[in-house]
Amino acid sequence: MKTLLYAATLILLVSSCRQSFYGPAMYGHDVIAVQKPIYDDTVKSGLYLSGTYSIGAGYNYDDRNESILGQLVYARSWENASIALGGYGFTGNYFVSGDDSDFISDNDYEGNYTYNGVGGVASANFTLDFRKVNFRMIGIQVNKSLEYGKFQDFKDMIATDTTRNFSTIGNDNLNVLLTSEIVTKTDPSFSARLFIGKSYGGIDKIAEEESDAYGTMLVGATFSLTSKRFNGYIQVNSQEHADPVFNLGVGYNLLKP
Repeated sequence: MKTLLYAATLILLVSSCRQSFYGPAMYGHDVIAVQKPIYDDTVKSGLYLSGTYSIGAGYNYDDRNESILGQLVYARSWENASIALGGYGFTGNYFVSGDDSDFISDNDYEGNYTYNGVGGVASANFTLDFRKVNFRMIGIQVNKSLEYGKFQDFKDMIATDTTRNFSTIGNDNLNVLLTSEIVTKTDPSFSARLFIGKSYGGIDKIAEEESDAYGTMLVGATFSLTSKRFNGYIQVNSQEHADPVFNLGVGYNLLKP
């Protein structure tokens, strides 16, 4: 009997020390898949209207995060370089589960929290042009999101209980990525992009033992198929302190190739 009582007490003590945390809703969901035209002996331009559906499990066990993002990006490609600049808007829903979040053990906060917002993205690549492919050997991509809505209100509300949970105070998220991509000069055209970078959305400051003034790491890959003016892509990215995010998108080039 004493053994059972000791075990129960130990479990209670351990669980009471566990902490949950929440950061920006778009953390991992706003890693933009930027489309660019293929250089083929002539300078090319494109104006891409795209939509992306993203889904991830969120920050804590049994949470779920879904979003839809629409973007408009102008891009231009030369023999040895390509650039892109655009903006986007998004809306989504974050489901908070009480299954593994100690601060909502009584399910007071369990439920759906919507969010929406806007952002901007810029990208540039150094390109090597070969007979059958464009090799965008090294590039940099930067984007910033501003979000609003009920999920932001939820974070502000739980931020007062710092004994059991942490949440970011700001409503912004910044991604800085290094990219490398290869694109075939075929129709349809195939491309594969790898990226690695940092996210600066306050995730690194939500718990003292995980404090890192230099952001949190994220990595991923994008695979796309382009035919004439249409394109489709899938993307998977993983980031610290949150589960992987899966993205599925389609786009259309408003400028005639």
